[in-house]
Amino acid sequence: MYLSDIDSFARGLLAEPYFDRFSEAQMYQWVSQAQREVARETRCLRGRRSIQTQNGMQEYTLPRLVGIERVYIAGPGWSQRIVHTSIPQMEGDQLRIYDQSGSQQGGSQTYTPQWLSLPAAPYPVENCNFGFGYNPLPMIAGARPAYYLRGIGRIGLVPAPLGNYWLVLDIAEMPEEINVATVANTTSPFPDDFKEAIAWYALTFAYHSDQSVGADSLEADAMTNYTRCLAKLQSFVSNINEDDPQGPQMLTHRSFYEAYAHGTYGGYYD
Repeated sequence: MYLSDIDSFARGLLAEPYFDRFSEAQMYQWVSQAQREVARETRCLRGRRSIQTQNGMQEYTLPRLVGIERVYIAGPGWSQRIVHTSIPQMEGDQLRIYDQSGSQQGGSQTYTPQWLSLPAAPYPVENCNFGFGYNPLPMIAGARPAYYLRGIGRIGLVPAPLGNYWLVLDIAEMPEEINVATVANTTSPFPDDFKEAIAWYALTFAYHSDQSVGADSLEADAMTNYTRCLAKLQSFVSNINEDDPQGPQMLTHRSFYEAYAHGTYGGYYD
């Protein structure tokens, strides 16, 4: 749908016969904010963003996003999944280790955590310990490459990449700010099903800014209607793929190792 469709729908709810109660620039500012609110609450916009790494650089600025689903690092003909970690996890805070065992390549101790002392490495990192993502021990040399977040604006790689690659993020997207100058032919990232929720949230700002009698109650009514629409959308988004697993998937010791027993699939260890 076009952004103008949301604007017209919202003005219809406002009962604006001449569309002159609020300026176009003001209305689209509220619609822009409403789209970001709906994106945060429903996490329905999924996409992929790429960041080009720099030789030896450990941290990079994140694009606008709602959440991160998966992280890869890629080059010509290959792509390696990077697992998640955190600074407290790499330094062993949860085990009260507070790692300071890092050293320079020459061997002298630097009293820094090892993850800060690891030399930059070429990717893909092939000779790394196999793991299932979570490791309660601090980051050490030879561990599987991982990414960490520093707040909501920075992402880091351990070890730092030795070379220029593509850091690929599968994300829940955040809509960009609406450019009023080009809005006439601009489409919304949302389908028509989201029009009512976006319009009602935009109207909470409109009613809040209106100083006429009854504005407070109308603002509350608009928020109630938005909450009603949002609940339906959240259910719609979470249930759109009925092919998803509907229950727990048990992974037993036998089922995990049976494919590798005696070098054949389907066998079991005795």
